[in-house]
Amino acid sequence: MEELTNGLNERQRQAVTHREDDVLQVLAGPGTGKTKVLTARFAYLVIEKNIHPLRIIMTTFTRKAANEIKERLQPILSQAGISSNGLLIGTFHSICARLLRQAGHLIGIPKNWSIAKTEDINTILKTLLEDTPVEIIQSSTFTTELSENRTNVRFLRTKISDLKAKGVTPQAYLKDQSHDSAIQYIYERFQDTLLSEALLDFDDILLYSKILLMQRRIWSFVRHVLVDEYQDTNELQLDLIYLLARGKHDKCSGITVVGDPDQSIYAFRFASSDNFNKLIERCPVQSAQISLIDNYRSAQTLLDFSEKVIGQQIKNRIKRDPLRAQFNHNVKPFYSYFQRTDTFENSESNSLAHEILYLKSLPGLFKFSDVAILLRTRRQVYDIEKALIKNRIPYRIVNAKGVWEKKESGIFLDYLRIISQDSCSLAILRCLQFASNGIGSTTIRKIKSAFDKDRCRNSLEVLKELCESNDLNNQKISAALKRFINLVEKLKLKCEEYDTYDGLKELFAEIYMLGELYSVLKISKETINEQIKDRSLKEFLQTEHQNMFKVYELFTEYELDQNDEHIMIQENAADPNDLALIKENFNSNDLNFFEVITFFTKSISLYSSEEENTENSLDKLANHLQERVTVSTIHAAKGLEWPVVFIPSINEGLIPFTEQSARQRLEDLAELRRDGEACNDLNNCSMGSGEFDNIKEELRGKESDLIDDLETTLNEERRIFFVALTRAKDLLYLSSSGKKSIFLKNCEQLYSNNVLFNNPQSILRFYRCMNRTLEETSSKFSLKSLCQDYQKSKNCKTSTFIWNGTNVQTPALIDFNNNTAPSSFSTGTNSFKPASSFLNASFSPGKNSYNSGTANVTKVLTTSSKECPKPAGGKICEKKRRITLDMLCKKPVKNSQSMQSKKIRLESSSAQDLSHSISSDKRTNHSTKVAVSQSKSFAPAYTPVRNNAKRVKLKTSTTANAYISK
Repeated sequence: MEELTNGLNERQRQAVTHREDDVLQVLAGPGTGKTKVLTARFAYLVIEKNIHPLRIIMTTFTRKAANEIKERLQPILSQAGISSNGLLIGTFHSICARLLRQAGHLIGIPKNWSIAKTEDINTILKTLLEDTPVEIIQSSTFTTELSENRTNVRFLRTKISDLKAKGVTPQAYLKDQSHDSAIQYIYERFQDTLLSEALLDFDDILLYSKILLMQRRIWSFVRHVLVDEYQDTNELQLDLIYLLARGKHDKCSGITVVGDPDQSIYAFRFASSDNFNKLIERCPVQSAQISLIDNYRSAQTLLDFSEKVIGQQIKNRIKRDPLRAQFNHNVKPFYSYFQRTDTFENSESNSLAHEILYLKSLPGLFKFSDVAILLRTRRQVYDIEKALIKNRIPYRIVNAKGVWEKKESGIFLDYLRIISQDSCSLAILRCLQFASNGIGSTTIRKIKSAFDKDRCRNSLEVLKELCESNDLNNQKISAALKRFINLVEKLKLKCEEYDTYDGLKELFAEIYMLGELYSVLKISKETINEQIKDRSLKEFLQTEHQNMFKVYELFTEYELDQNDEHIMIQENAADPNDLALIKENFNSNDLNFFEVITFFTKSISLYSSEEENTENSLDKLANHLQERVTVSTIHAAKGLEWPVVFIPSINEGLIPFTEQSARQRLEDLAELRRDGEACNDLNNCSMGSGEFDNIKEELRGKESDLIDDLETTLNEERRIFFVALTRAKDLLYLSSSGKKSIFLKNCEQLYSNNVLFNNPQSILRFYRCMNRTLEETSSKFSLKSLCQDYQKSKNCKTSTFIWNGTNVQTPALIDFNNNTAPSSFSTGTNSFKPASSFLNASFSPGKNSYNSGTANVTKVLTTSSKECPKPAGGKICEKKRRITLDMLCKKPVKNSQSMQSKKIRLESSSAQDLSHSISSDKRTNHSTKVAVSQSKSFAPAYTPVRNNAKRVKLKTSTTANAYISK
């Protein structure tokens, strides 16, 4: 017992040792050690409460988190003599996929089902929308959306996904009196089409699992369910938690959920922080709640700021005690304001890049990998990327296009699906369109029509019959189809012959060459044959086609019996207290190659591209890129941490982000208030009092709903900002280049201007606060010179980096150990391409080139050699501004007392600032001027990696004095 709770604080210990049959909520703020608590809770239930590990389900938000927990559990369980094989630890989708593979056939799910690709879903929805009768479209509430988006099915996909996230089937939706006829019509046929193709989308995995668990007593052996990142669950997942925890009971046996409602930022995926309240409301057994408030990540000054921001939310927030840090360096977050100009030289992004270089120069503190730049939207990446390239700072962009999102990767999976499945018409159509075989859109439509007529038959057999008929009336096309059929049959025959996993390598080579997957490189078959003549295909892929090299590695290293998700768990009939592990359809002495392929395609489809990019990024392309600044959206940074974090563009319209629907609601609210104003004018003229009161009551109702919607949106945006703030360990940089965000309102005392480089003493104080030692690395380095360069750069607003008193055009060549001796820097131009451009490219070591399959574009960046150029004519941008939360009417509709309290609450939550108004004489032609204010020094926040061991005192007696005196 002591070993399990060793190193836990009091609240963590309470959470770990709580009663196993209760429903427990653990409110774990950022950096409070929730993974440690989850792991210890699992081990406690197994070792102290004697619950078989296979009777415990643990769901995580990502595969990476699941693997981390398994690794932590391995030594604990092995010491107790318990195997970790087959543990039910994974994402909701992987757990439910495992359930459906075992028993999905009981509710009509095809046994050989696979995950529908985005292309599958879009193709099906587009076809259904085109085939939907006009009268049904016209009867829809969304007639405009459906009519205008017959080729863009995103609207439909979102509506259907919303229904599934709420656990609503087409049949249940039909019974809803408020259902939309067109949505229901398409939804029902969409589900039928997916099943006929043996496909499930991600939402289906959860939806059908709920249906299965409601109809059948599956997995009755479960004793406890642990849920990580509970704040990111939706209504359907909440239902699944109760159903999975039901076990042999009528209600539920034991549930532990861990999460932070203040970090609920996935509303666009229909997640709801209100699930914390719903869990308690619907709980049939005793429940408890424990808050973890000891933060082991951030300095107290950073926590104070983040707590102030999240505390602005008054309504619908679960209260907890403020977070407590384990250290404090008394360095507040740095904030800087930049005028919005047309010139790049004065831009926020360029100053940010300079800060990174100056912080990098501090001896022994910073690496590029210690720094993260967190952005609200992906549209902001370009400006940041441009500044990093200009200053020669290596970087990586998180969540770039995933391995399996590339076209050739998808075609490879399509070939595997065609080989291993009977119903695969969509995969066949994509493969035919990919190859250079002369098959055009007209032929594709004929083939698709043939597939639609015989959905229940083998797709390849239907294609054969079409080839042999005279319907195509084109010998060349018939010959091309016959070649494709022969290729598939050849691959199937080979799969029947393979009896070891070595066959995976040969099968990959056959698909790659015969399927012409190399064609995305814009090279001919003769060229590739010449290139692989003296080396292996693997070597060719590694240097010329990195994306397919990753696919090659994943495919050829796959083994069926090593994946827990392909292991069934059944109770032992002879001993009810024991559980048997059954490797699904697998016998090591009789390898079924088709099953290997089937399970590979299923397992790959369960993992999102976000995880692929996080775990299998471009680090392997070139070693010199491993030390890089991270550029990421805030959503992609959730769960991660860095010593130094930059959050730029904390402006109205970005943080909080007023996307299209929010802007429309703001415009609607402004219009309602103008209508109210007009209504007052009419009442003063001729309108009767009764009619006037009815109109005003209607306006009040609409305004109340809009304010509620805006408040919900604003709270979500505040939580997103809170997540970004709490990623920083030691230093936090905030900046704005437009109208300052309302989230910074009333926080002025908790942040400051950047004072780190004011003088050498400031730098030494920073070292001392961080308990770091300033070691002398070179007699040629001076803190005084560093501070002078920094101040000169800020005062001159120069577009180039200043080092040793000189404008440096190539910062990559700087010797950061030398800023006193004369030095020369290259003034030649260098060719660069943004990282986002070579994410789809192939890197050729030693050739200094990236082969992207498209025209070679080289960016030549040049910089001015003037020592201290004057700021370019900083003309203020007169671009049309986003509608923001304070751009509402000056005279709101007079309201009842309840409406007034709503407005007060919303204002206190920073939802609106009514100090600016849309005056009546500017209703049509409204323009907003950006106020010109004095530019403050930019305050980046960079943090050295802290040593968690006992910190050493700063030795300043000799070394520090030497630095200052230079």
